Amino acid sequence: MTTVSTRIEFRQNNGESRSNEFSVNVPEDVDEGREVRVARTIFAEVGVVFSPKSLPIHNATALAWLNFPNVPADFSELHDIQNSQGLWQELTNLVLSTEHDLIDAFAFKSLEPVEEPAFENDPEIEQLHYLHNRKMELLDQSVYKLIKVQDLVNRLLHESLGGDLVDTTLPDWEETRLKRRYVQLGLERKRTNGELTQVDFDQISSALSRASSFSQLDLAIKYRNRMTHHIHPSVDYPMFYASILPRIGQPILNSFGEVVGSHQIIYARTLVEYRFLDLSDAYRAYLGAVVIMLDELSRVAMLRR
Repeated sequence: MTTVSTRIEFRQNNGESRSNEFSVNVPEDVDEGREVRVARTIFAEVGVVFSPKSLPIHNATALAWLNFPNVPADFSELHDIQNSQGLWQELTNLVLSTEHDLIDAFAFKSLEPVEEPAFENDPEIEQLHYLHNRKMELLDQSVYKLIKVQDLVNRLLHESLGGDLVDTTLPDWEETRLKRRYVQLGLERKRTNGELTQVDFDQISSALSRASSFSQLDLAIKYRNRMTHHIHPSVDYPMFYASILPRIGQPILNSFGEVVGSHQIIYARTLVEYRFLDLSDAYRAYLGAVVIMLDELSRVAMLRR
């Protein structure tokens, strides 16, 4: 058995210091290589906690969504109001945590070495893998959270507007009917029969379009789809990723532009498909567009009571 002890000391400019200690018993011997890995992991996490970071810019906007009017309402509206408030709370948490994830992902990126270490340098490659993996976990986590925001907006509209915006008679209605196209058809139906005013309909429709009107949309969608429906695309360091070959090769054309064959290019290792900094910029922009969408929806009285 090995006892692992850690002491973190905080020294102030005035000479004062404070420290915290903890220890854990490991039920096996620990070799020197593992000791170095543990120490580097701890220093990496501490480095991210205390590294200079950009400040979150969406906190005030998102937290304002939790200031509900709480006006008297008929008991028949209980489900509409309570479910709407629950969804706003979840949407707020998603926005706050997504921005935090993106900021921390960038902090891990800042700890990566300027030059990629030699592949034979096992300790440095292992440390780079740890930093890169933590960076990508946070980025990918933020991507999935933004997908969930879009799904919960569908649910918000359904629950806030009576729970009958889409057909709920099917056992799997949440999976098959709680989609944006069916939600929009439900909004149009309620506008037509007078359950939703033209003003509210226009405001909701305008808000929903916000998340698809930023310059990096194509990159954000392409990466999201590749990550969700394919093996994970390579980002920054191709050595850490697998690859599969497309079954359809690149066409070979004759002098008349006719396809006469095809060929496959086989690379020694996976190519870099995406750069983290490009993805980070794209999803920060996507988050900003999502916040604008939610903030505009929050101004529709029927959606936030």
